[in-house]
Amino acid sequence: MVIVKVSVHPQGLGPTEAAKAWYMRMVQKMRWNKIQQKVKNVSGKTPDSDKCVRNAVQRVAASGKKGVAKTNYKNCGRKKALTPEQRQQVVDFVKIWRKKAFCTCRHIRGELKLKVSLSTIARCLNDHGYYWRAVPKKSPLTDDHIKKRKHFVATYGDKSPEWWEGNMDLVFDGVTLTKAPQS
Repeated sequence: MVIVKVSVHPQGLGPTEAAKAWYMRMVQKMRWNKIQQKVKNVSGKTPDSDKCVRNAVQRVAASGKKGVAKTNYKNCGRKKALTPEQRQQVVDFVKIWRKKAFCTCRHIRGELKLKVSLSTIARCLNDHGYYWRAVPKKSPLTDDHIKKRKHFVATYGDKSPEWWEGNMDLVFDGVTLTKAPQS
């Protein structure tokens, strides 16, 4: 028994469909677009372009001379910029220092001596559930502010619109006018 393993992209044609496409092209002399309509890719769909059909026919033609054709699909894609260990270092660093104001991607990159872009570090943190948000520009209310607001509401909260119009010269049509200060 012989086992043959073939790595094929999901958009590519499997070995049997590739052989079928080769037969249609070389023996039956069919056009590429007609072959494309009659074959299915590994995902079970009609291929989007005739490029994968052409590649499959070329692979089958080459396999007669060299044996089973080999693809570079296992090498598909780029290598990760951060290793799993470096990714874990970034996450651990943020767990320790995230309450500080200086915990930024630039600071993390400098401290851990990484040679990656800031967006790579941000993407790594996003993958682990850490999302960057802008620091609020409005300062929180102090206890004194809250007391003053509660006192104002207790004093003036039940006043009618007529009272406000009579005492403050307010207009309640969406435009607020203030009364000129008295000397």
